[in-house]
Amino acid sequence: MHPLKIYCLKNKISQKKLAKELNKSENWISFIISCKKKPSPKLAKKISQLTGIPILQLLYPEDYKDLDLDIKNYQRHNHNQGAS
Repeated sequence: MHPLKIYCLKNKISQKKLAKELNKSENWISFIISCKKKPSPKLAKKISQLTGIPILQLLYPEDYKDLDLDIKNYQRHNHNQGAS
């Protein structure tokens, strides 16, 4: 899962809102999250400043697949809390 997707899930922010904050189209953000496109270094820096995600994770998300485990654990934890 792309680090930006993880950020959106953890912070309960929609891709639409994120796109607006970055002054980009929702489609462009979707392309980045789905790994169909990579952000330019300039956009990666802007995203990093907004989200705290390291630039290298934004430019090379395939190198950070271990983050998938983090979000799965996060989702499982939040689901279990909601069931209480």
